Amino acid sequence: LGLTSLGDRITTAWPPWGRLNAFHPVLVICCLSLLPYTLRPLYRVDQNDIYKRAGLWIGANQPQVSGVAFPKPWIAHYAGTNGSPVPVGPPGAVALELARTGTTHLVVDSRIVSSYRPELVPLLYASTPVNGLESVTRLTDSLGQVLRVFRVKPTVDGPGE
Repeated sequence: LGLTSLGDRITTAWPPWGRLNAFHPVLVICCLSLLPYTLRPLYRVDQNDIYKRAGLWIGANQPQVSGVAFPKPWIAHYAGTNGSPVPVGPPGAVALELARTGTTHLVVDSRIVSSYRPELVPLLYASTPVNGLESVTRLTDSLGQVLRVFRVKPTVDGPGE
């Protein structure tokens, strides 16, 4: 007796789409829209990996690092030194100010510095040396981001371009 009433309830409740209303498609769409956010940590590319590689490279390959100039503190953290802000001005004036403050390295990248200090973007692709800055390495990542590390010369002749 109890089994027949259970069977009757199952057959009347199944299939569930037999009793759909307008709310069910909205509910399904909302649930499916969360799927990409759930799977994102599984296939996400780390956009800040290039900064970690730059900081570790500076810490391992550059002697006597007393400061890294970059808008964010990531590179200085991985290099094991202090971070300093990037001064405002053309590349020569920036090099002069960094030498005055004792900062030994300047990092220019195509993602953050291009919007933060657009006057330094030519340093990314410059083939001629800038007064007071010596290019020590160039890094790229799988996303096409370019990053260059410059050593600031301790003495600078003057604010050149």
